[in-house]
Amino acid sequence: MRVFWGRRGGEVVSSNELGLVRTFTGANLDTASLPLSLVTPRLPWALENVTHWEGIEAVPSDSTLTVLQDHRIDVTRRWLPSGGNRSLGEGVRGLRQALERAIDARVERSTAPIAADLSGGLDSGVMAFLAERRGSGPLNTVHLSPNDAGNDDVEWSQLLRARLPHAEHHTLTQREAGSWFADPPTDWADPGSEPLPVLRNAHSLARIGQLLEGRGVELYLNGGGGDELFRPSATYVLALARKYPVRARRVLRELRARGRWSRQEVRRARLPHSSDWLSQQARQLQHADDSTGLQAAWDLTVSMPPWSTSEARGRVAEVLRAKATVDREQTWIADFERMRLISAAGVATRAMARVLAPYGVSVESPYLDDDVIEAALAVDPLEYARAEGYKPLLAGAAKGIVPDALLERRSKGDYASEYYRGLRAHRSSIERWVLESPMSRLELLEGKRFQAFLEQIHPSATSFRHLDATFSAARWLSAAERETG
Repeated sequence: MRVFWGRRGGEVVSSNELGLVRTFTGANLDTASLPLSLVTPRLPWALENVTHWEGIEAVPSDSTLTVLQDHRIDVTRRWLPSGGNRSLGEGVRGLRQALERAIDARVERSTAPIAADLSGGLDSGVMAFLAERRGSGPLNTVHLSPNDAGNDDVEWSQLLRARLPHAEHHTLTQREAGSWFADPPTDWADPGSEPLPVLRNAHSLARIGQLLEGRGVELYLNGGGGDELFRPSATYVLALARKYPVRARRVLRELRARGRWSRQEVRRARLPHSSDWLSQQARQLQHADDSTGLQAAWDLTVSMPPWSTSEARGRVAEVLRAKATVDREQTWIADFERMRLISAAGVATRAMARVLAPYGVSVESPYLDDDVIEAALAVDPLEYARAEGYKPLLAGAAKGIVPDALLERRSKGDYASEYYRGLRAHRSSIERWVLESPMSRLELLEGKRFQAFLEQIHPSATSFRHLDATFSAARWLSAAERETG
């Protein structure tokens, strides 16, 4: 849950709904912060308190807000890594118990039918099978059929459905769900809040909401956070190599082979200080080019779209440089980056929840429960990063719950074709939404460059990573200006 706070007169107003805080405080749009809305994939930890409303701040995800009697506020860190020391076997048992508690807490409080995503992957599969096993009523599952016929999520989802004979299964075809960037049935964007990252597939999510509402479902479980919690990143591997040069040798060799990294790349990769990393991100923005090669990072690499103006880039770089004094050296970079990735999964879940809320459906990701995260972090880093099998910690906890075949799956569904299909179908509306938004007038983007991007051929879907943020920010900003006048 994300918490926001501001002031009305001398009193503190706080809520997990930014729109409520803005309404009660009467805050105006903070135009100086708007260039930050173009940052991809999201703002780094040092800017986690930023909102686009004057006088309103967000509480960092690792911190807690206390309102004191004299109306002062105290923001303190609620989470510090304790260092994992459990063996993989102990971790598997602890994780399984935590997952069972997470599901039990949800099914016990729900009197309505429950639904679970069944994409065909391990993360969502564990949620579905646990919900079916520990729930008292029939389970509904949802599979959103991919556009790419070569996406084997379809085959895996069929296998899992066959092993859940008592569940009610629902498959939404591409025709039923609609393509990415299609307008949702209702405009769910909250003009008093902030841009959210799932706008490209809001139409598909709304269709899921309509489907579940028609079946009386009030709780929809998904596997959000599974990748972030159970797959070691490049930063994690590099940090292991530095912290445990002898013990990590075998693990590093296996992970290096899986990531196809050479010895030279690993040797050259540097573990920067947190303040140096922020300064590096600022310099990189000024040169408008993303970093390449293997590198350790304190957060997801900051980048901006090629159509952002030099003024917008300069403003973001300036803010990053001002924050470069924020030091997190008391936290091991691997733990810190892992928690930031988990936090990013939480942002995505909250965005999905906003889309489905009008249909009376609550979206929840049990992997993001504190209890589950702590169980995963309790495992010794070298045990957690073992390369035998896919997500060995989760696979161990899921053994006997999901079909054994799923534990051996090595492929991962690719949804890049959804970008291409959506862009072909909605190019003109995307262009209209962005170019007719206040972004051009506020000198956040160059219209001709954006038009050129929409019209050019894209050999790789990675070039679309900036489109999400721009599209979402443009629609939100248009709504926010209409509301505030």
